[in-house]
Amino acid sequence: MYDLHCHASFSADPATFAQLIGNSDLQVLSATVTPDDYALACTFYGSVPHIRIATGLHPWKIDADEKASETMTEKLLSTIEDTSYVGEVGLDFSPKHAHAKDAQLRSFERILAACAELGGKVITIHSVRAANACLDLIEKTRCLETCSCIMHWFSGSSDELARAIKLGCYFSVGECSLKTKRGPEYVRAIPKGRLLLETDLPEDPASNTSPVLEPEKQAQVEFDKLSTSLNYALETILKLTSRHTRFSIEAASQELLTRKV
Repeated sequence: MYDLHCHASFSADPATFAQLIGNSDLQVLSATVTPDDYALACTFYGSVPHIRIATGLHPWKIDADEKASETMTEKLLSTIEDTSYVGEVGLDFSPKHAHAKDAQLRSFERILAACAELGGKVITIHSVRAANACLDLIEKTRCLETCSCIMHWFSGSSDELARAIKLGCYFSVGECSLKTKRGPEYVRAIPKGRLLLETDLPEDPASNTSPVLEPEKQAQVEFDKLSTSLNYALETILKLTSRHTRFSIEAASQELLTRKV
């Protein structure tokens, strides 16, 4: 089983979480939200064969202040040669984050351009109310000529989905996205070989309102949730359309997770 977008660094007990993943048949791509989060994830999981770590700068972390945004972006760019995986990066123009729209655009364009120049990167992309803007920059930087782009939990319009498909993007979907109104419809539209599973778990400790157990037990709960979420998503997808077999989903995942720097 493969999880192409999780956040292993959010685990309450990374050592236990790493052991649970390492002892399972699960392979994961762990996104990070800042360069510091990437460094921390490398410390926890750098030697775990089942975990690939992406260097990221989440659009929520981009400040409207130009200098602060550039500093964060430069820090990410300094790590980009160390890994084949970049994310979570992207754009978020929802009301809470639209104040930093210009800074997000500058940062994301620089990240995509760097990936395009280096080549061989797998990029996992956050896009909220900004699908066309993301796709514009993907086209402008021509990063799909040398890299692979995964649209994480795609929530754009059907026209934007069609555009992303035409460009050659991959799409990671999970339990939460499949429970939205358009989620099942979008799964049916995604071509064979371009659909991936994701969980977006564990939850960010800053936003998790559930009671927290002793760390080792909490890590077991996190791992169980991740496994349950993946199984739910896979079963739902297989019921929705025969185009997406388990084999095609896993083959695409395996191809992306065997990239080398």
